[in-house]
Amino acid sequence: MIQDWLNIDWDQFHFLRPEFLYLIIGVLVILVIGLFSFRDEEKWKKSIAKHLRPYVIQKGSVRFRRIMHILMSFALAIGCVGLAGPTWSEEEVPGQILETPVVIALDMSQSMMASDIQPNRLERAKFKIMDLLEANPRARVALIGFAGTAHTVVPLCQDYNIIKSHVNSLSPDLLPFQGTDIEATLFLTDSITKITEAPSQLVLMTDDINDELFRLLQIYSTREGKFVELIPMNTLSGAEVPNKRGRGAMKDANGEVVYSKLDTKVLSKIESLENVHVNRLTLDNSDVEHMANLISGKLNFQEQSDVQENNWQDRGWLLIVPLVIFMLAWFRKGFVVYGFLMLFTLNSCSDESNFQDLWYTKDYQGQQLENEGRYQEAGDMYEDPMRSGVAYYKAGDYESAVEEFSKD
Repeated sequence: MIQDWLNIDWDQFHFLRPEFLYLIIGVLVILVIGLFSFRDEEKWKKSIAKHLRPYVIQKGSVRFRRIMHILMSFALAIGCVGLAGPTWSEEEVPGQILETPVVIALDMSQSMMASDIQPNRLERAKFKIMDLLEANPRARVALIGFAGTAHTVVPLCQDYNIIKSHVNSLSPDLLPFQGTDIEATLFLTDSITKITEAPSQLVLMTDDINDELFRLLQIYSTREGKFVELIPMNTLSGAEVPNKRGRGAMKDANGEVVYSKLDTKVLSKIESLENVHVNRLTLDNSDVEHMANLISGKLNFQEQSDVQENNWQDRGWLLIVPLVIFMLAWFRKGFVVYGFLMLFTLNSCSDESNFQDLWYTKDYQGQQLENEGRYQEAGDMYEDPMRSGVAYYKAGDYESAVEEFSKD
């Protein structure tokens, strides 16, 4: 600790809170007033008869009292310097470890009922989702179902059994509009994964492999931290799209049977995109096991730490040592008042500037504010992210609430 003060880098030396140095002016005022009071005390003592002074005035060394007054003023000045936060070195603040979220987007359009993949494309996609969860990617996983619109089936969670319980019941009949809106799916994926700054993984299962998909993935994959695992759910031979309302095949506006098959030219273009990986459908679960291993390998992401003012090491607490030495005078008669002043001075070497912080924790103060209905202020006060998030939610500040909940 002493070594820190012996190796001061004067080129980097500054105060984190220099405004508190003005308190030294107040200390000087106390010092001057105290010294003059001793002089006035000598004057009125002469008004007492000399032979009565030993019985009226307590004996003591005026010189020693003056020295102690100066020393105590010096101690107060040291406390002010400590409060100002002297510093000359920075500390490295490690970035926060964030967990990569995974979103599984399942195409539930009518074309997924085609039977070129047995028993049909949608059922095979469900099997692949089950196999992926069984392989345990260890990440938080969300499930999206999309057709003409996109909807969250299960939000991000670690309990894969919840996702499994919803997968089996998915069918095209559940969605209000037919079609394949990939753009809405990507937008919903962003909404789900924006709670963290970590890169996100999108597992996209669809049979609508066309130029529009290439264009959207090209835009999406160029954004920082966006990775896509594409699983085409159709074959080169293709199949007729079954009619939703009866037997036979679906027909277009011209009365032609709708036929869905894999477009290899578009798929080759998609494979050339950076951050997009195309997974070939296999009969076993080797494809999704490999995908789960890739997700597990990139599970943790370390956020870059920002260089901020609070990265400087506050050396003010080192001044506690000389202040403790002055506290040895506590037992002497007449120094109780100085002791109270020194208590506040010792406290000034920390980062706490609120008087209530001497007696109450931040969470207790936040609870007091919440009891008064001041939810926004309570959210700012709480140190516990769950309590802070609930307070922000009550205040209607949902973005801050999500940010706090994500810390838990």
